[in-house]
Amino acid sequence: MNQIQPKTLTTRKVTVSKAREDFSNIVGNVFYGYQTISLMKGGEEMAIMVNPTIWKDYMSFLQKRVWEVIADVQKRNQNVDPEELKKDIEQALLEVRSKTV
Repeated sequence: MNQIQPKTLTTRKVTVSKAREDFSNIVGNVFYGYQTISLMKGGEEMAIMVNPTIWKDYMSFLQKRVWEVIADVQKRNQNVDPEELKKDIEQALLEVRSKTV
């Protein structure tokens, strides 16, 4: 995995209209300069442009981390009765859903 350089940790905001005018240069800055661009319209973030290497590294990290979390949860619950675990999960889901409605 490539190491992300510190300069990639900042995001430059660019309006959609400015991006349209200067699209080729912006794409070059993202690809060659490892800049991350936040495309803005009406003050709202509409999309993010990120270097493909950074994106692939990030996705790889997330996938690895998800499987680590799954393995940890399975290990912590290996001696728990499956029916009891199912009831606990259903109860937790009900609590979360009642807070989001």
